[in-house]
Amino acid sequence: MLWLWVRREYIGAYKQTIMGPLWHFISPIFSTLTYILIFGKIAKLPTDGVPMFLFYNAGIAIWNFFNGCFGSSAGAFANNAGIFGKVYFPRLIMPLASIISALIKFGIQFSLFVVIYLYMVIFQGYQPQVGWGLLLIPVSLLFLAGIGFGFGIIVSSITTKYR
Repeated sequence: MLWLWVRREYIGAYKQTIMGPLWHFISPIFSTLTYILIFGKIAKLPTDGVPMFLFYNAGIAIWNFFNGCFGSSAGAFANNAGIFGKVYFPRLIMPLASIISALIKFGIQFSLFVVIYLYMVIFQGYQPQVGWGLLLIPVSLLFLAGIGFGFGIIVSSITTKYR
């Protein structure tokens, strides 16, 4: 049942759009270019040797993941109140489906980051300082999803109660 909700969440978001899931690639690129223009060119903030595109793209991908976890969890109960009254099923399936959908979107954005990263390493001569901290990325994502899920459920419960 969880996978049906994930599919519904993911497909339903882009069903009536022209670009569909391609928007997962386009949106972070435009956001990254905007941050480069504002923070890199106008404000001239340093990125400590990391190419600006990689620096801002990594931050945007992580923020979009948290935003997807929190935002969709926060509205899960209120948006699906009609379904809860008709059929019994575990109520946490809806926000969990939103978390998994946000994880899929993050996977797409992270693959874009990896492609750009490899391009910078191979063609631009960027020499990153890679350490064992990379192994903590899945754990960090799990904590980030948990925080977004937890705060989202709290906000969703409060919203449902006082609506």
